[in-house]
Amino acid sequence: MATVRTPAEQQSIYRFMLTSLQEYPSEAVSYLNFEVSKFDGDENLQQCYQRLSKTNRQKLYDFFNNKSSSTRFNSRTRETHYCMKPSNAYRHFATEPRSITPKSSTRYTKQIQQPSPSAHSFFTQTSALIHSWKLKKKTKNQLGIDLNALIGGCTKLSQLIEIIHSLKNDKQVMETSWDIRLIHKMLHKAAEFSDSHSSNFDGIFSDIIRFKSSYESKTCIILLKLIKLNLNFSDGKRLVLGNTAEASLMQKWGIKPDVAVYNAFITVCAKTGQFDSAWQLVCGDKPVMAPHLSLKSNQITCMNLLTACAEMEHYAEAKSLVLGDTDTASLMQQWGIKPDVAIYNAFITVCAKTGQFDSTWQLVCGDKAMMAPHLPLKADTITCMNLLTACTEARRFAEAKSLVLGDGDTASLMQQWGIKPDVAIYNTFITVCAKTDKFDSAWQLVCGDKPLMAPHLPLKANQITCTNLLTACAESGRYAEAKSLVLGDGDTTKVSLMQQWGIKPNVAIYSAFIMVCAKTSQFDSAWQLVCGDKPVMTPHLPWKANQITCTNLLTACAETGRYEEAKLLLLGDSDTDTASLMQKWDIKPNVAIYSAFITVCAKTGHFDSAWQLVCGDKPVMAPHLPLKADSIICTNLLVACAKAGRYAEAKSLVLGDTGTASLMLQWGVKPNIAIYSAFITVCAKTGQFDSAWQLVCGDKPVMAPHLLLKANQITCTNLLSVCAEAGRYAEAKSLVLGDTATASLMQQWGIKPNVAIYSGFITVCAKTNQFNSAWQLVCGDKPLMAPHLPLKADSITCTNLLTACAETGRYAEAKSLVLGDGDTATTSLMQLWDIKPNVAIYNAFITVCAKTGQFDSAWRLVCGDKPVMAPHLPLKANLITCMNLVSACAETGRYVEAKLLVLGDGDTATASLMQQWGIKSDVAIHNAFITVCAKTGQFNNAWQLVCADKPVIAPHLPLKANQITCMNLLAVCAEAGRYAEAKSLVLGDGYTATATVSLMQQWGIKPDVAIYNAFITVCAQTGQFDSAWQLVCGDKPVMAPHLPLRADSITCLNLLTACAEMERFKEAKSLVFGDTTTASLIQQWGIKPNDAIYNAFTKVCIKAKELDTGIWYLEEIINKCNMSTFSQIHAQLAPLEKDNFASMIDKGITQGIYKKNVGLMNHCIDLHMDK
Repeated sequence: MATVRTPAEQQSIYRFMLTSLQEYPSEAVSYLNFEVSKFDGDENLQQCYQRLSKTNRQKLYDFFNNKSSSTRFNSRTRETHYCMKPSNAYRHFATEPRSITPKSSTRYTKQIQQPSPSAHSFFTQTSALIHSWKLKKKTKNQLGIDLNALIGGCTKLSQLIEIIHSLKNDKQVMETSWDIRLIHKMLHKAAEFSDSHSSNFDGIFSDIIRFKSSYESKTCIILLKLIKLNLNFSDGKRLVLGNTAEASLMQKWGIKPDVAVYNAFITVCAKTGQFDSAWQLVCGDKPVMAPHLSLKSNQITCMNLLTACAEMEHYAEAKSLVLGDTDTASLMQQWGIKPDVAIYNAFITVCAKTGQFDSTWQLVCGDKAMMAPHLPLKADTITCMNLLTACTEARRFAEAKSLVLGDGDTASLMQQWGIKPDVAIYNTFITVCAKTDKFDSAWQLVCGDKPLMAPHLPLKANQITCTNLLTACAESGRYAEAKSLVLGDGDTTKVSLMQQWGIKPNVAIYSAFIMVCAKTSQFDSAWQLVCGDKPVMTPHLPWKANQITCTNLLTACAETGRYEEAKLLLLGDSDTDTASLMQKWDIKPNVAIYSAFITVCAKTGHFDSAWQLVCGDKPVMAPHLPLKADSIICTNLLVACAKAGRYAEAKSLVLGDTGTASLMLQWGVKPNIAIYSAFITVCAKTGQFDSAWQLVCGDKPVMAPHLLLKANQITCTNLLSVCAEAGRYAEAKSLVLGDTATASLMQQWGIKPNVAIYSGFITVCAKTNQFNSAWQLVCGDKPLMAPHLPLKADSITCTNLLTACAETGRYAEAKSLVLGDGDTATTSLMQLWDIKPNVAIYNAFITVCAKTGQFDSAWRLVCGDKPVMAPHLPLKANLITCMNLVSACAETGRYVEAKLLVLGDGDTATASLMQQWGIKSDVAIHNAFITVCAKTGQFNNAWQLVCADKPVIAPHLPLKANQITCMNLLAVCAEAGRYAEAKSLVLGDGYTATATVSLMQQWGIKPDVAIYNAFITVCAQTGQFDSAWQLVCGDKPVMAPHLPLRADSITCLNLLTACAEMERFKEAKSLVFGDTTTASLIQQWGIKPNDAIYNAFTKVCIKAKELDTGIWYLEEIINKCNMSTFSQIHAQLAPLEKDNFASMIDKGITQGIYKKNVGLMNHCIDLHMDK
């Protein structure tokens, strides 16, 4: 039984220790930290230390660390200083031995050499020390000191784990009670590796608590630090709270929790998403800290609770804690805790994370401000930093500008508050500018007429400034400025701004520049950084690419469609046995790298390459491998499935089937809302509506109010997308609106609709011809979005309404929405709703005009007496505007305007409107112009774009033709009956003496099935049936089952059209039906006939006057389908064009083939009765 000492005895021991250690204060710190010190040989001192109470040990520690108990907490999350990393002095054992020359009076007789980590493994060194102790060559105290030094030498977490495993595997070690300082040393060292992945700390907590020692409150606090790094809430709960079946470890160790322990536990809850467990400590049914209890919350408790509120976006609780409401005092008031500036700063962070900007701003600029120059509490630099973060999150540039810069007439708030901006403030302001599309305001800070940061000024830009400026460049697409910042101009030998400012680039800077290149389609500039003639990051240079560099390069590959480079970077080339660039650079791929590569595959149509990473013969991520797929991998794979239309793989990933568990289940990855939302998107893209709907409304839903996973607003938005794709208005209505007798599904699920939801529903209405339902949301008797309601329509709502107007031909409503009525001076709905039109809105309105034949209304937006988009106006037309105007020209047959827009007038040397507006033409614009030519009979003008003396699209020019160009040229050939040009485009002339290759070959464009289908249409229109038939049935077919290109149902339709035009019944019959001995061509090609194909065949029969045969085959179709009821026959005949069918019967009767009583007999069709 432990000896109980009187307070007088304890005080005597404490004074002896204090007096002895004061002889060498710096050595005392080492001694108390269990490091090598001059006091290690003093047995009397060692015995006295063991007899000290925990309180007195704490007092000694505080005294010699020059920290009083009242100021123990000063880190960002206000954890105790025991959780802080040791000082540099504490760690110097890792690099060199420490030599101490003792005075003659001390009994310290030797120096302890730090073993070289490179000489032997830490396992071997630990085993050697244990062996020496067992042989009585070392005392337990000496072993502890040596172990402490060895632990201090660890430079990797894995080395520390080697030591711990070596110790725990020795029975004698585990049966021995060790000085608590050794336990603390292990915990402190583990905390030094805080940048390691959380999984790397697995098991360390369980291993350490197995050591016998006198555990203290301080130990528990450091253990909680470890638990937080491990993101293991269950260990934290086990340590502090226990459960109904088992007491907590602290209870077992005889340690009473104190406020500091609970505060540290709250930080664990914050990091592990266990907000309720943290909140229960102060506001539960059985709180452990309260005014009426022995333990009372303090400011650190409140700070840590606010951190938890921020992490898990609990604004209501944060507000109740700090502000309360009009009727109820805040919790802090109830607890007798005065808020300070740090508390309010933390509350601002909560507001920033939860979209409550106004609550933030009220603290400093409201009617009842909490921090102001005339109040006891005054805002500080951290307040301003947090306010700027809130501005960033809420996209509030005006407030950020008033805070930092003010305007010409008004001083900034910071000036009014007497706070001097520093570089960190300006750096954060740049981030606000990046998020609010105010690039120029950011750039002015360093490159304006009156810069605020420059080499000749007190404040100088730093690397963070440059990184943030590059982020702003990426957001606003400013490549030129980014290049001038990082690289300068190699052409003019102008040095970069960073060189002028004396700032050395680092890997983070170059990685940020790569992101700019990704966003601005400047892939080559990014690639040159690592693979150019003069790379700036390589293994032989000071700066070396890292995992972030590779991730950003993959992002650039994804944005610019560069699959080959992405594959070279990550996988290399197995065919040529070429190592990947990452292997050459000695960079190990991680899960994030593979996730980024999957995105590249999704964007570039290389689904199989993505799928091979997890399901190939040699997967790189699997449960048995070091790298394991996670929820992000699964989400990205689902995005790839959506892009590639791979429903089967998506289903196997998320749901599996009746006999097989899903891949996610096999991989140990729990589905979450984001996964199911992504799967719904796959269903939307692949026409699998029922699979998506089953997730929430099936017999076994996976998201429901009574289940762990609950549908949210994103789920609903994605369900609306799948409804739009599948044309399911009824389900969309039941989801969002319900009906008079039934609440909507969203109401049943407890989800409040927002503007995005209603905008998604409008899209469904647009796709399903339910315009009135969409319009009722904003203009009905009971609108759901209006200026006087909580939900207000926004610009996206208006864009979607315009899409609905375009789909349903509602020009009047579109005009009332955007323009109002100038004749009656009625303002537009957007004006009434206080929504400023933007370019996207006007572009959508142009589309409405195109669909409704209102060309003049569209043209006036840019060329009228009062244009709304022009170079001298705030809103300027863009490429999309021009595309939509060209589409309007095509719909309404306005060639002159289209030519003026795109080409101008060469005769009068008039520049095109696009040139006047400063808009660079691209291939898409010219492709659209070709469509105008096709619709207006202007073949020569279309052909001149690619084959004139001065073409505008050619291999040697910046603009190069693509497959769409060729498709549109073939359309114009079909309209104008120009077979020769179409043949020269697609086939060339391989049968003449000159053997000219096709234009497409010359342009480096590979034909695809769509191209050949379009060429067949030209052949049909120009009487060149044989040229069309040769594509599939010639000596050298270009589409066949054994070739890369295979005919599809559109090919068949176009061939049947050609058969009809030239009355080629025999070929049509061989295509659709074959004969008794030969299967039809479509069977041989693996194409299922559909209603459209049968319709087209009927037309051939009519044109070729093969009426009797046509009727026979129609009957055969019905008999093949085993139809015996009228409804079945009607279902088959209904899709056939009525005129075709009637024409066949009428001509048959006229020619005496049929009599007028053709019809049904015994519920079966009999078109040959009474023949």
